Amino acid sequence: MNDNNFLVLLSILLFLLGSSNSLNATDGTEVEENHFVDGSVQEIQPLLRFTNKEHPNVFQVFSHGKSGKLLIDGVWKNGVELGFWLEEVMPDNIEHINIYGCNFAKGDRGEQAIYYLEWALGVTIAASDNITGRDGDWVLEVGKQIGAIKLTDYSNNLGQAPILKSTDLLRHNGLSVNLIAHRTQLTSIKSESFFH
Repeated sequence: MNDNNFLVLLSILLFLLGSSNSLNATDGTEVEENHFVDGSVQEIQPLLRFTNKEHPNVFQVFSHGKSGKLLIDGVWKNGVELGFWLEEVMPDNIEHINIYGCNFAKGDRGEQAIYYLEWALGVTIAASDNITGRDGDWVLEVGKQIGAIKLTDYSNNLGQAPILKSTDLLRHNGLSVNLIAHRTQLTSIKSESFFH
């Protein structure tokens, strides 16, 4: 067994052992045509109206990223989780995926995620290994870009997830909590659970 096959099998095993309930299709964020825009970066959606759609076999993914992971519906998904998710949401005719998310292809984790996705999905992938957006560029440095999109009017970066405001809801496993209204209660519950 070569090193690449071992990494793929190890990734699948680790995923199955530590699997969360995050393999569902998107929670309210829809796949349109041949692209997915995560809810955390919805301001990208109107900019896509004016992009070139000459590559029907290319799927474009826009989300916050970090090495080997993308933020999908509020959950950081690794390569294996992304593979299962993409199988659910991607049209059948896709041969190539462009992943726009800061640092997704960076380092060993990024390379392993891309290798796994190409192997599991039978597609080629291009992805960014640096900052994507306002403070960076729209170049997908890893892999061959096919039908790549440059959204120069996007005013943010696709790196870290946005910081929650006091009025935002915290969502975890179907539970929604207003951060301001319940801050004291959550702190006391956490303290009681930890010490007792």
